[in-house]
Amino acid sequence: MTEYEPLSVEGGLMADNVREEVLRGAATPDEFSTQPTQQLQAVLRDTPTLPLETLLNHGGVEIDYTKRRIWRDCFWKGSFAKDTLLGWEERVRTAGLGEDVSKTAAVYAGGSFWKRFDTIEDNQALGYVVNYGLNCLPGRPVVTRVSYPDNNRKYLRAGDDVLLLNYTNDPYRMVYDLIKVIDQNNCVGVMHLGRFPDGLEFATFVMARDNYPFENMSVPDHQAIFNGDHVRVPAPAEIAGAWEGHIIFVTRPDISLLNQLNPVAFRLRFVPATSGAEARYQFGLGAKQVQFTGEYAELIDAGGFRDEIRLIDNNTLIGQLITGTEAWLSDSAIRAALDGYLELRQNGFAFYYLLTRVV
Repeated sequence: MTEYEPLSVEGGLMADNVREEVLRGAATPDEFSTQPTQQLQAVLRDTPTLPLETLLNHGGVEIDYTKRRIWRDCFWKGSFAKDTLLGWEERVRTAGLGEDVSKTAAVYAGGSFWKRFDTIEDNQALGYVVNYGLNCLPGRPVVTRVSYPDNNRKYLRAGDDVLLLNYTNDPYRMVYDLIKVIDQNNCVGVMHLGRFPDGLEFATFVMARDNYPFENMSVPDHQAIFNGDHVRVPAPAEIAGAWEGHIIFVTRPDISLLNQLNPVAFRLRFVPATSGAEARYQFGLGAKQVQFTGEYAELIDAGGFRDEIRLIDNNTLIGQLITGTEAWLSDSAIRAALDGYLELRQNGFAFYYLLTRVV
């Protein structure tokens, strides 16, 4: 049973157009995650896959100050094409695959997952998968390179080299993926329910080697930048104006996607003052006087809170807020709840943030 004419490719994208899409996506981080199913499946059909070894994650971290982006090769972050999950219930029901398959499909409808590939053994890539809809129950994937056997799919041709991902543990066993690695940092694939090669197409997805803008950095990233040689003390005139603040809280970015969407948490404005500048927060913490030291711009208020700020570039400041001893921090339950979000110190705690200029 098929859902469409096998040789009918929608949209009329020519091979040259697909190559342009691939080149554009390769040059723009996360570009493929914005594209709908039609374009992604055209890329999958007309782009050869790179070798199986390209899937491996090596754990390196690169901070790109020019593009204000962090590359962390700890896993591939994945997302489904937004239009592919529509109507999944009807497709599964119509295919008659049973209640177990329907329940498995339901947990994938959220579309948030990451996949890590650690080693290659006997021509198979082995790794680890976390799907957030399964409460982080890990999947154990095995990936092999196969030649696709037929022309029954519009996104693959008979004879195409493609990476086949199967799972060795429940409840993932009834799922398989067909993947092409289209460049060093991007993959496109289709998830299926059932058995290869006759499974039901569930959703098209993309995977990008983990990367994110400075606004979504983690605590280890913050510490590396704040204490690195690419920052300096700002002059009063350089910080004047309005800024948006992003709270940085994820301490273990190698196993988490939680920092991938880090919204604006507060806003402030630096205004001229007799001593240089004054910071005025929108969320009601009141004004702080800004003092400029040899190491950072320091914000101090009467409550004992102290911010230390350094300049990354004309539109980006990086800071940390340090508190003194607070009575409520002596409660062990509160300290345990804050662990992983704030750096607990003997005499208080610190939390981290990034400021981007409002232009």
